[in-house]
Amino acid sequence: MIKHILTTSYRNAVVNRSNTLITCCGLSIAISVIILIFLFVFNELTYDRFHHRSDRIYRLTTTIVTPAGDTHLAISNTAFAHILKDELPEVENLACIDIGGTYHVKHGDVVLREENVRFSTQGIFDLFSYDVLRGNPAAMLTEPQTTVLTEALALKLFGKSDPVGEVVLFDHKPYQVVGVVGDLPSNTDLKFTALLASSVDGSEELLDWDDYYVYLLVQEGVQASLQSSVNSVAARVYESILPPEYQGITIQYNPQPLTSIHFDTTYLGDTPKGNRTNVYAFSCIALLILFIACINYINLSIARAVMRNKEMLVRRVTGSSKLNITLQLISESIITALISCIGALIIAVLVMPLVNELANINLSPSLLVNPLVILIAILIVSLLGLLTGIYPVLYQIRITGHTATQSSIKSGFSQISKGLLTLQFVLSIALIAAVL
Repeated sequence: MIKHILTTSYRNAVVNRSNTLITCCGLSIAISVIILIFLFVFNELTYDRFHHRSDRIYRLTTTIVTPAGDTHLAISNTAFAHILKDELPEVENLACIDIGGTYHVKHGDVVLREENVRFSTQGIFDLFSYDVLRGNPAAMLTEPQTTVLTEALALKLFGKSDPVGEVVLFDHKPYQVVGVVGDLPSNTDLKFTALLASSVDGSEELLDWDDYYVYLLVQEGVQASLQSSVNSVAARVYESILPPEYQGITIQYNPQPLTSIHFDTTYLGDTPKGNRTNVYAFSCIALLILFIACINYINLSIARAVMRNKEMLVRRVTGSSKLNITLQLISESIITALISCIGALIIAVLVMPLVNELANINLSPSLLVNPLVILIAILIVSLLGLLTGIYPVLYQIRITGHTATQSSIKSGFSQISKGLLTLQFVLSIALIAAVL
């Protein structure tokens, strides 16, 4: 049965080469656009979710309440963070990472200008799930004047040789390389090319905000009570140390879930933000493009069904059942959609670098092998095959020797084809206008 379906589908594709080519090319282009949009949306909505304990990681933000208004800061006081770790059993560990900067990096004759170089405490490797390629995570950044490089920076500086133990100059200051981590995924809020050992240890001033982000790893099940616990510690700590000139001013700390940081524009001094409106807009555009592609495919299927009228009559006369005809037509639609989807994946991979450059994003072809992306591709193929093949099937299986004339088939298809074509033009015009 399967061999017969495949053989018949191949013969029909060869006989109607131009129709098959137009259908597959149109679908491939449409699906490739949908795939690229979906990858962008997926990338935006999964920021920092690759960390194994992302649901237990919080960033500690600061709110300074004054009579003139509130000031919300993404940075936090590192000394207070250490007090939280010492006094609250629900806080398992913490990491302090500065806001980063641009450094001149030098090793031998190689001189680079690197952005997102950050000072960090060792806790960053306890909280976050970075891929450590060289070195011992427990010993990284525990000693002063040490550094951890990303794989890309290590390759630029040392080629394929092992950089651990070597010395690199950051703005003319020597740092010994103690480890190498894999390049960070594009969907992470805390980007860096190198980490430098920080001297932060909790002995800092409680009224000094030293441009550090503070991340907390908390126990499971304490998220609901975490804010009140932090508030009680903050009120007690700052009540006695605020100087007279701070009269009427209170300092509050707010645990912010790691996975909510990317779209939150509340705080000053924050990392680059995403735009949730763009995510919704692109999602709608992808659905419209899919709808338009389906309509186009249905119209082509209708035209092909008219041309295959005699073939279906012969099948009925020679004893083919309605089930056999249904399976044949639906299978052909699914095969066409599958071929188009494969072509779309190839197009998406080829144009992805251009899309990254134009949109200033960093999509990776590796996203295409994500299980969710594969599931979406399978759903698209199945839906396209079923939706675009269902109408010709419903019409063909009603063919009888008395009613199945070429003119009757054309007349039956004409009205729905015109309606679909009109709807396609309306959607296309609306989509172009909305995008512009």
